[in-house]
Amino acid sequence: MRRPPQNAGTALLVFAKSPVAGKVKTRMQPPLSNRECLILHDALLRHTLRKIRTLDKPDISKVLYLSGNLVNAHQYRLDLGLATDIQIETQVGRDLGERLVNAMEKKFDEGFRKVIFIGTDTPLLNPEEIRYAIDQLSHCEVVIGPTTDGGYYLIGFSASIPAILKGIDWGTPRVYRQTLDLMGLHQVLWKSLAIGSDLDTFKDLSEVGRIIEHSPTFTNSNEGKDLYQVIRKLLERQS
Repeated sequence: MRRPPQNAGTALLVFAKSPVAGKVKTRMQPPLSNRECLILHDALLRHTLRKIRTLDKPDISKVLYLSGNLVNAHQYRLDLGLATDIQIETQVGRDLGERLVNAMEKKFDEGFRKVIFIGTDTPLLNPEEIRYAIDQLSHCEVVIGPTTDGGYYLIGFSASIPAILKGIDWGTPRVYRQTLDLMGLHQVLWKSLAIGSDLDTFKDLSEVGRIIEHSPTFTNSNEGKDLYQVIRKLLERQS
């Protein structure tokens, strides 16, 4: 069921796994250890949260959605020193699609006009691209940012359309194509963003590291320098 907009607000939701060794960035193993994967996961999450804080318009509500229970999520909030302008909630559902649907419908029920999901595995995604996605939702029902591996790094909605998040083979190269097929089936007005890359494997880490190394804007920024240092150290240990 598509609900009409109720206000001008945007809910920007960061979906991430809770930081548990052995449960995060597992496709980096080998060569990375459980501990190194956890360090990378934490650095990517912190980088994403710093990045979205630059989106300081009052009509953008920022929420970190963690896996696991709320008690552990709030403990992690303390560990992060999470700013008061970023809320924290937990993901609810049996698979990623159900968790996305539950979060989306909750935010539309709260009166938001636009809901955007991002993860933490696309460090090269910049705030201007997120702003562009928000703006485009004034002209279409869905925006989607495809990745080179067949998934997507961002999906945003200006209407509640849970049908396009159901029946997807999550974690496979079919995700983006299946989503497009569902949008066609349900006659969704959508727009594609520029193609991006997820940071899933050690090969991805090496490629992103090379790009960042030659990007002074990233390495010298408050949002990017800490992540750059973590990636550089991880790559140096394997060289």
